[in-house]
Amino acid sequence: MDMTAIGDKLQGAKVIHNHPGSKDYYGDCFSSNDFSIFCKYRLKRLEVISGLGRFVMEYDGRSISSEKAKELYLSAKNEILSKALRTSKPIDYEQPRIMKKLNEMVQGLKFWRVTK
Repeated sequence: MDMTAIGDKLQGAKVIHNHPGSKDYYGDCFSSNDFSIFCKYRLKRLEVISGLGRFVMEYDGRSISSEKAKELYLSAKNEILSKALRTSKPIDYEQPRIMKKLNEMVQGLKFWRVTK
């Protein structure tokens, strides 16, 4: 289902969706698109269930545009990739690491893993 089809009626909603795995892909966490939609429609809570587990994000802060959300996500991604290159430590799954970095960067953002 395309969450954006509902449009502004999403504001304040609690949404749960999944990132199904396959034999070649285990699923991950929140994508850049997930974070952008979360911010654009000011969702109260967004959850994802994937092969990695169940993750949640909530936000209680100033409005963030979809474009700004994409910039923030990319910035967090660049930081974790740069750190991996500097330290020569591989990244197992990047989206949970990006979200942890966003949790540090964005005041009012709450991200956590519910289950494995």
